[in-house]
Parts: sequence; structure tokens; C-alpha cells
Amino acid sequence: MKMLIDEGCFKISYREPICGGNRQSIHKTRTMLSAVAEFNCLEATSISSIDGAHFDTPLRIERFNTTGVHTDTWIMDGRYAIPRQL
Repeated sequence: MKMLIDEGCFKISYREPICGGNRQSIHKTRTMLSAVAEFNCLEATSISSIDGAHFDTPLRIERFNTTGVHTDTWIMDGRYAIPRQL
């Protein structure tokens, strides 16, 4: 029998292209790359309502453990760029 263990979450901060405001998306996945893949699949975070195309945005990914403590930070120059850990 497998035990389910809550391993925290990833918070992804990005720029919304229409209003230019900062937005956040929270993902409960095991890895940072899984969180980014899930972020890229969501219609609200990936498709611009102006022309229906994908908008490229710099990302800041922060990992929080189960007690809410910030543990790691990565930045990406675009949604398909290579992550760099800070």
C-alpha cells in the first residue's frame, strides 16, 4: 500500500500580456518541470485572448514545503527556456 505524502507546492509568477499585470499560478506537483508543464497546458496561462496565440513570458518558480517555508527559486527567460536556480 502506497502512502500519499504532501510535498508542498510550486508558485509560478508571470506577466499577463493584455493588462501587463503580474499573475500567479499554484501547482501541486512533484517536480518543478512538472509544474511548468502543467502551467503551459492551462488555457488561462498560455493563450492570449487578443489573437489566440501562446504568449511568451518570463517565469519565476518558487517551491514551498508542506509547512509553507520557501525552499527554492528558479527563473526562466520564457516559458520554454532553460530554468536557472537562484
